[in-house]
Amino acid sequence: MNSNSILFIVDHKHRDFPSLSLIGYHLEKLGYNIYYCGTSMENEIFEKSNPKFIIIPKLTYSTPNQLKWKLEGRKIIIIETEGNNQDKSIKYRVEVFPDLYFFWNNHVKSLYEKELLYNNTKILVKGYYRSDYYFKPLNQIFNPDKIKATLGINNKKKIVTIATSTQDSHFSEKRVEQKVKIRKNNFSLTADYRLIIRNMRKLRKITEQFLIDQKELFNEEINFVIKPHPNESVIYWNKLIEKNNLKNCYLMVGKNINELLAISDFHISHNVCTTTAEAMMCNLATLEINTKYSKDLYLEDHLGLPDYRAFSSQEVIKVLNREILKPTAISHSNKIESYVKEYFTLFDGKRCEDYAYSIDNFINNDQKAPQRLSVKLKLKYYFLISIIKIKYIIKKLLFGLKDERKLVMQVNRPERFKDGKEFYEINDQKVHKDWGLFDNKIKLDDYKYWYKQFSKIGI
Repeated sequence: MNSNSILFIVDHKHRDFPSLSLIGYHLEKLGYNIYYCGTSMENEIFEKSNPKFIIIPKLTYSTPNQLKWKLEGRKIIIIETEGNNQDKSIKYRVEVFPDLYFFWNNHVKSLYEKELLYNNTKILVKGYYRSDYYFKPLNQIFNPDKIKATLGINNKKKIVTIATSTQDSHFSEKRVEQKVKIRKNNFSLTADYRLIIRNMRKLRKITEQFLIDQKELFNEEINFVIKPHPNESVIYWNKLIEKNNLKNCYLMVGKNINELLAISDFHISHNVCTTTAEAMMCNLATLEINTKYSKDLYLEDHLGLPDYRAFSSQEVIKVLNREILKPTAISHSNKIESYVKEYFTLFDGKRCEDYAYSIDNFINNDQKAPQRLSVKLKLKYYFLISIIKIKYIIKKLLFGLKDERKLVMQVNRPERFKDGKEFYEINDQKVHKDWGLFDNKIKLDDYKYWYKQFSKIGI
């Protein structure tokens, strides 16, 4: 085991990796050996990295692996992918206690603080680390003209950006049932998942209707750039644009939210989407599409953040007529400053650097504190491993595992497959037809691009 080695397990390439690679870049300057891999892709790098410290995206990430790493004497650090829970009712089940846990805010910290401290987890509230890219010099990485060119936009029309968040709305009934079971295992408190699905499907329907309605109204004045949620099917939105011949609509894939907002004049998102706050940080006027279910699922603090809320295509059109065609000045500085302070804690362009120095301090000082690695923990691990092995044998005997393994690789590494019948091609990249995820897993050398950008701007 390499005591100087840190492995970052990255959830989504375009949402999470820019900021995690910046934390890693700062840690590398402090003398650490830094490695990166995608979720469920540890086998690609684990033998080479042999890390003492493993950074994971959430509490429920691969419980068997976490237990195994603990028993091997490795240290687990959590840097939350989703650290600002807007739900009325949500709490993860804590199966394995990390050694160090970074929270975005005190609200989420308070849900877990007592049991984490009892189990000797070090807790730090360090804010929303992805916000660094809204400050100089990092925001200079995103050139609006170059971004527009990659999308094929060569006119001077106003740009309305749309960040969708209806990822589970595309699920088959089989996948919905699977997700119900997963959520039951992962959460001790959660909203009715089927209500979440109904809400997402309604949001998608309103957005789809609006995009069709706007064709006759805004074609000459506005470009619409649609960026699906990182875990959403890009195929659905691509087909919608093509089928309805929406010539002023462009699909943004393989890019992060900073690139979307860098070209935006007005931003639309779905209820309680983090991109609303991010757009307001960029001083953009914002609208969120809501449904009648939104208030049953989410807290008013988050629902009330945007400048406008719309429940139908007609209401969105009315706002755009006011904001884009006959613009009026809007000031939401007090509202967003208050929200950022409450839920993002700090907004100073130094979050990634602070995370890196905090990890360094933990490694050199705090991580020596003993954890309760009890007989109970060991028994839990061996019990889980036994269950997994039994399930594996049953699946192998009854169904075989070849097709399941192939599907996992087709979704995560579609570029490795020559046979194209399972794939849909977008921007010269293969996308699995059933999952629709675009380039969502990092490759082992993807960090080189970001390190080059950091070096270029003098970080």
